[in-house]
Amino acid sequence: MRTGPAGVGIVVRAQDGTPLVTLGQFIGRATNNVAEYRALITAMEQAKTLGAKKITIRGDSELIIKPMRGRSAQ
Repeated sequence: MRTGPAGVGIVVRAQDGTPLVTLGQFIGRATNNVAEYRALITAMEQAKTLGAKKITIRGDSELIIKPMRGRSAQ
């Protein structure tokens, strides 16, 4: 896999859909897979900082979503 300039983008919303955190961040050189996981981790860290006890993750990356649903990412 090739690396290149990479970034993450996340939105953390309240239960009613109100955006609480929007973040775009350059993470250096990384593969797309590393960037996908870094975005997930960043979103969870932000939610924890806000005091979240339960979260719903939404995304379009099979690499992230399938394993979270208990399925193989392959």
